[in-house]
Amino acid sequence: MRIPFIPSSRRRAARGWRSRALVLWLGLATVLPAATSRAAVNEENDTESPSKNPPRPYLRVFLGELTFLALQGAWYWGHQEPSESEIAVGSGSTWGAKLFSDRYFTFDQDKFNTNAVGHPVAGLLYYQIARGSGLGAGGSFLAAVAASTAWKYFGEMNQKISINDLIVTPAAGWVLGEASYRLGSFFADGEPSFANCFGAVVFSPVATLTESPVCKSRRRDPPFDRLGFSRRTWHQLSIWLGPAHTVVDGGAPRDETSFGLGARIAANAYYQRPGRGASTAKPGQWTSLGAGWLMNNGTIDGVAVHADSLIVGRYLRDYGDVVGPSGEPDGRGLLVGLGSSFDYDGRSLPTVYDRTLALGLGGPVVELEARRGRFAGRATFAASYGFAQVTSLAWAQAAPQFADVQVKSELQLQGYYFAQGLLIFASLEAELGDLRLRFDGRGQSFWSFNSADDHQSQIQNNFSLHDNQAFLTASGAVQPLRGPVRLTIQLDDILRSSRLPGTLVRSSEQRIIGSAALVF
Repeated sequence: MRIPFIPSSRRRAARGWRSRALVLWLGLATVLPAATSRAAVNEENDTESPSKNPPRPYLRVFLGELTFLALQGAWYWGHQEPSESEIAVGSGSTWGAKLFSDRYFTFDQDKFNTNAVGHPVAGLLYYQIARGSGLGAGGSFLAAVAASTAWKYFGEMNQKISINDLIVTPAAGWVLGEASYRLGSFFADGEPSFANCFGAVVFSPVATLTESPVCKSRRRDPPFDRLGFSRRTWHQLSIWLGPAHTVVDGGAPRDETSFGLGARIAANAYYQRPGRGASTAKPGQWTSLGAGWLMNNGTIDGVAVHADSLIVGRYLRDYGDVVGPSGEPDGRGLLVGLGSSFDYDGRSLPTVYDRTLALGLGGPVVELEARRGRFAGRATFAASYGFAQVTSLAWAQAAPQFADVQVKSELQLQGYYFAQGLLIFASLEAELGDLRLRFDGRGQSFWSFNSADDHQSQIQNNFSLHDNQAFLTASGAVQPLRGPVRLTIQLDDILRSSRLPGTLVRSSEQRIIGSAALVF
């Protein structure tokens, strides 16, 4: 097979990437309503507490972001070695070129988790500082964009400008930040208790420290459930633990321990409520956040983190006024909108520790739910254009063939590549009394970027890479007397394929999990 060489100057590639990044941020900022105060999201159909806005939110956001950037800078420069500098800090011409040209735009070659964990966490904190200080979803996203951009130009003055960081930090920060903020707000709206105070502080720390009546007095009026959670916001919280039996690529079975936690929040005041009509679904009114781990002999063999947040949409409902035997009204509801997602997957495979960061920048979301008596069903579908960071299984096998050939910097040094792709999510749930069935599917298809490398002009073989991943799950559960305990049997089937010219690697994984969960 002929392997094409793609000549491209660093300047032209960087200019194209800077334009794409600018279009991306402007597009997302347009879709996300540029709400500048918490009152903007406290409209009639939002269950978020209509508490008073903190005074001078813009000043609070500026000082908060500046403080966090200063702390980052102190740590960064305290751990820097002169040899780690990529550009001369003291040179006026160098600084001018970084500030006013696209000469130093590039994909970096940092360690996988520096890019896939460190930068999303930084983005989450940028977002939470703004959201907790009084800005709405749109304003908080713009604050995260501004803070992350300021860091690349002024905090890391000795480094080139990482295209991947400019995308991942604010985009992941919005998804993770809004999902965690909504979860923290849910706890804050509950009855005063240690559990609600702890949840509010952990998931929405800035807002809780700004106004913390949940830790001292009641922030919201009833109704509350028997655990002290607000009934105003639909929620499902879960924590599970159980044994797992896994076979990877037909090898020796692994006996592992599976555990995790998750949360789904629907903060639209009309969600599954009696009545008929349509309402606007605002940013973050539908969110989910969860993480799961697989342990083997005291080590982490697998990890999966997922979050998603609604950008905007429309919710239609038709529910009866009479509560059925399930304790919930009969009827149906439909959500149609746009959403974003965040997924981090890590798995110990026989030849490599496989890791993928997949960030859904935006795409359609559909959710249909219905209930009649003891029967209920729910179907969801989402698709998104994705930015990704992918460990290449094919490269792990083919690397010796390229021992004396210059390829993509991050691939050659770290074993991963940057990619764009298509992300698809689908689920189907059925409930009949105490019995539940659920089917989940997630598909990811990635193809590499072949420009804007830190050493683009030195690449001798600029081949393309392509990876496909499919995660399929089927589970059956019983929840006796509709209590908090749920006993589940789950079957997982995971398929991976990785390709570069001349090399194709396939991997399959089958797993059965028996777990006990607490669901609230």
